Parts: sequence; C-alpha cells; structure tokens
Amino acid sequence: MAPQKILVNAEPQDGNSSKVDFPRAVVLIMGWWGAELRHVEKYAELYRKRDCATVSVVADTLEVMMHLGYPSLDGCVRDAVSEVAKILRDNEKDGKKIPVILHSFSNAGSFLVERMECLIQLAREDLKMRGSEDLCLVGARLDGQIFDSCPAYPDIKLGFTSTNGVVFGQSLIIKIIVGILFFLAGAVSVVFNWILGLPDVRWTFWNNMREGRVCLRQAYIYSTADSITNVYRLEELIENRKKFSNVTVQKFDDSKHVTHMMKHPQTYEKLVDDFVRDTRLA
Repeated sequence: MAPQKILVNAEPQDGNSSKVDFPRAVVLIMGWWGAELRHVEKYAELYRKRDCATVSVVADTLEVMMHLGYPSLDGCVRDAVSEVAKILRDNEKDGKKIPVILHSFSNAGSFLVERMECLIQLAREDLKMRGSEDLCLVGARLDGQIFDSCPAYPDIKLGFTSTNGVVFGQSLIIKIIVGILFFLAGAVSVVFNWILGLPDVRWTFWNNMREGRVCLRQAYIYSTADSITNVYRLEELIENRKKFSNVTVQKFDDSKHVTHMMKHPQTYEKLVDDFVRDTRLA
C-alpha cells in the first residue's frame, strides 16, 4: 500500500518568474489508484508547457479502498486544495482571477473530485469549517473538470476487475489479492451502511457525479475498449449532464483504461489546448 503523495510546480517552465500572464490556470491532477507521481507528472507536463501551474496528487491506496465504505479521502482533498489556494493567493494580483481546472483519472481521481465538491458546498454553508477559506476560494475559481476513464459506475465487482487495469508493475498474485480486498470492502460497505441506516457511499458518489452543480464545464475522455469503465452508465451520466452543463466528449474505440494519451497523443493534447483556452476567467 502506498501513502498519499502531492507534488507542486508553481514556476514557469522557462524559469522566467516575472511573466505577467503566468499562470494561465492552476491545474489539480488526481491520479488513478496505484499510480506513481511520475505517471501523473507526464500529464502535468502538458499543462506546464501551456503556462499553467500544477498540483499532482495520488491518494493513499488504503484510503481509496476504505472510501467504498465511508468518505475517507477528505484529508487528501483538503491538502490538495490548500496547495492550489496557496498558488492562487501568491499569483492573483491587481484583481486578476486565475481559473482552476481539475483533471482526474479513474475512480480514485473522481472520488477526490466528488469529495471536493461536497466539501466546497459544506464550506459555503459553514465558514467556520476547517479549511473553509481555501475551499471557498478554489470553489470560486473552479472552471472546468476533465475526466479520463471515469467516473466508473461503482458496482460491487468494480474493485476486483479494475486492479488488473490500473495496478501496474505488480504480479498477478498481488493483483488478485488487491482485487479481493477491494471486492470485500465494497461488500462490507453495503452491509455496514444498511445496518446503520446510512446512505450508500457508492450511490451518493454516482448521484453527485450526475447531478453536481459546483462546476458546470466537463470533458469526458473514454473508450469502448476500456473494460473497467462501464461505458453504458458513463454515457447515460454524460447525457444527463448535457441538460445543464457545458460538456465535451472524446470517445475512442481502441485505447484501454488510462492509456488514452499514450494511444492518441495529438487528439489528447488538442483537447487540453482547447480546454485551457476556453476558461471563462482567462
């Protein structure tokens, strides 16, 4: 199991710290379960080449598993939001407002997006809540969300099947063990929440992804060849969000889970270009 990791890069790539238009945006990149920062940083580099500051985060693997039973990622969200808010405060001068973009991968990333939206809403209602100042600032600047291979509908078998596609560099035995643990965590959460009369975290997550209004601009990157992301349920979610949100869709038919940029680099980079260009605060 790997602990939470965060890497911040808030300097212009060319080293010219006096650039008046830097950063164009602050991009929070949330990695998939089992990712290393070096994997996530390949995507952060796309944004830094476009004069954006970046914060890369990979959630603690155990906390992602526990999240199937109850919200366990709030600490990770607060840490990441704090780093984003610091970049905003350090760079917003003379009335300048810098947009924030979220780029998430697989459900480990979209779990963080969903919890961030929930915490932003709570902070707006209770300004004395821990971290509320940072959450409200980031919420006010939140201008877009990119979902790569997510959100995946969290049925009870998802944890078991997903480990083969996102746990890289591990033996088959390790993947099977981790998959079983994910499956058990999901099963226990269903029983636990039923006994206590609590809402099912999985249902709450999916409903918030479908109906959330904290951010009204999304891009979804997915593939029919992805055996982990339930394409039918994802497209159903996308059609629902189109009713009230500005939605961009990039659908492939040959790339696997979280490998879309590797398979289609030019198309992927064009989407990033367009998304950064179209920020409402820029």
